[in-house]
Amino acid sequence: MFRDVTRGNGLISNLGTTVEFKVDKITTDAFIFAIPKTYNNETCSCATSSTCAELASFYNYTHHTVYTIENIYIGCFLIESILHSSLSCFFSISCMTDLMAATGLGDLTSGGLQEIITISPLQFSSSTSTFRINDTIETLVYRLFIDYWSSEISYEQYYNACAPTHCTYLYEKRLNVLYAVTIFLTVVNGLLLGLRYVVPIFVRLVYKLRNRLCGYHE
Repeated sequence: MFRDVTRGNGLISNLGTTVEFKVDKITTDAFIFAIPKTYNNETCSCATSSTCAELASFYNYTHHTVYTIENIYIGCFLIESILHSSLSCFFSISCMTDLMAATGLGDLTSGGLQEIITISPLQFSSSTSTFRINDTIETLVYRLFIDYWSSEISYEQYYNACAPTHCTYLYEKRLNVLYAVTIFLTVVNGLLLGLRYVVPIFVRLVYKLRNRLCGYHE
C-alpha cells in the first residue's frame, strides 16, 4: 500500500534519488527545475517508473566508480532500493572486506583496522533453509521472513480453549432413490387422505350455499 501511495502521488524523496533540482540563473526571479533522475545508464527514468534501480557504488571526487557493492541497489525510492537488494554481500568475507576498504575505514587484510574491528560474515546453510543467499529482500518480505511453516492441529485443545456451553452441527447426507420414493408416496398418501375428508365437507358447504341463494330468489 505504501508503494502504491508513493507512486500515485508522485512523492519526491528527500535523499535526492528521485529528482535533481537545478537553477537556471542566480537571480531573484530564477526558476528551479526538477529534473527526474535516471538509472541503468539513463535507460530508466523516475518520471516514468518508480522501480528504477541500479547497483550502488562508491565514487571519488571526479565521479569515477571506486567500488560497486554486490547486490545492493539504489533507486528512485529507498523502499524500492531495499526490496531490490539482497544480503549476499554480508555472507562473504571478501565482499565485506572490500566494502570496508572502499568506505575508507582501512584494508583489513593489511592490518589497518584489524585490531579494532572484527568482521565475521553471516552463516548460511542451504541444507537447513529454503531461502537462497541471493534472494532479494522483496522475496523475504513476501514470505514474512519465515523459512518454513510447522502446523499442528489439535481439536481437543481447541475445544478446551473455547470451552463452549453447547455444540450444534449439521449432517448432510445424499438421499437414495428408495428413500426419495418412500417420502414421495407418503406425501401423496397424506394428501389423498386429507382430500378424502376435506372434499365432502367442501361440497356440502357449496350445496347449502346454493340452496340458500335459490330460496332467497324465490
